[in-house]
Amino acid sequence: MTDADGDSLSYELIGCKGYNGAPIAGYTQPPVNPNGYYYMNTSGLISWCTPPNIGEYNIAFYVREWRKINGVYQLNGIIERDFQVLVKAGVLSVNNRNSDLSATEVMPVP
Repeated sequence: MTDADGDSLSYELIGCKGYNGAPIAGYTQPPVNPNGYYYMNTSGLISWCTPPNIGEYNIAFYVREWRKINGVYQLNGIIERDFQVLVKAGVLSVNNRNSDLSATEVMPVP
């Protein structure tokens, strides 16, 4: 994956943080199930086909920007992103607070 400048991007799931960036005690990633919750660190794709339970889930990750200088990739920047997933009966709502994408995307849940 590349950005508008042609720099390479990589992604890393991290734990969500609370007040002043402190780790949230007891936080865990959403549960993995047989139908798959996974992400790809080269594209940033997060796939979660069938969440196992109705509820509120929070996911956070780093996006790193890599620039090739004299044939060597060097870290050019990093940003932390997070979003909230609300799973309701029949509907999956994604609250993407800090994105250039639409604020809320709603998709049917099988």
